[in-house]
Amino acid sequence: MKRTIIRIDEEKCNGCGECIIACHEGALQIIDGKARLISEIYCDGLGDCLGECPTGAITFGDIADETTEVYKVKQSDRNYSLLGYLNIRPRTTYLSKLRNPNAKMPDYYKMPLTRAEYKAKGKAPAAH
Repeated sequence: MKRTIIRIDEEKCNGCGECIIACHEGALQIIDGKARLISEIYCDGLGDCLGECPTGAITFGDIADETTEVYKVKQSDRNYSLLGYLNIRPRTTYLSKLRNPNAKMPDYYKMPLTRAEYKAKGKAPAAH
């Protein structure tokens, strides 16, 4: 049996919590008003939460199958892991938020530069 993993689209999630109730493994939690997969280890991949999501924010698929949405998201530039730079290979990963760089759009607002943008401008990022 192939191992499947769920993916929650934060843009679609309204934080209703229906998926939390349906998940018997305890793999999901509401964090900052959105459902989040807290551990891939807990997720059985059967998709009990999938049918309960009223907004369709949850998808699932095999991480090793290149045709699934989950695989594509895991390979995207937006995918990152906390402490991943320490090469400890954490199982839980996150997607960075997108921001609109077009100042003429109504949802545009000035945000701090990313570390990559600071480096591109020749500035040193702040030390932690």
